[in-house]
Order: sequence, then structure tokens, then C-alpha cells
Amino acid sequence: MRILLDTHLLLWWLDASASLSAQARETIRDPENTVFEPFESLPLTAAHTRPVSLLPWRHRDPFDRMLVAQAQVENLVLLTADGLLTGYGPFVHVV
Repeated sequence: MRILLDTHLLLWWLDASASLSAQARETIRDPENTVFEPFESLPLTAAHTRPVSLLPWRHRDPFDRMLVAQAQVENLVLLTADGLLTGYGPFVHVV
């Protein structure tokens, strides 16, 4: 599985925070998964920015909306702790 982490999960992972769920830890550690952000670079491109304007306004945070668009364009699973993002589709997983 190709995974993009939202900001909370990334920071919790880097800080070894207890806030990161066991399910998220297992998914991130799984060697079968490719995790983007600190593990693999995913540069922001023009192809990622256009879909942001097409997203419904389920979430107001512009950075989270950009992560949703990147996940859509790159066919990634977006792991998040933010349940509001699940409204964007089945590729968003709350862990």
C-alpha cells in the first residue's frame, strides 16, 4: 500500500507519541507499505494543486485539502486522525 501521512500522524510518529494508535504504527512499520513524507519524498506539483479547487468544502484547512488532492492524484491512501477527511472518499483512512 502507498501511504501519505497527515501532519498529526507524521508528528506523532517522529515524536514516538502515545497519541499514535497501534493500528497506525503497524501500518507505518509494515515493510510492504511505502510511506510518503519523511520516508519518501512527494514534491508538491501543479497536478496536485488543481484538484484542490474541485474538492467540496468538507474541510477548511488548506494543508489538509492539499494532502487529500495529493493522495487522489497519486493514488495513495491518506492516513489521518481527522474524521472530517473521510468525507473525501474511501482512500482516506482514520487510524
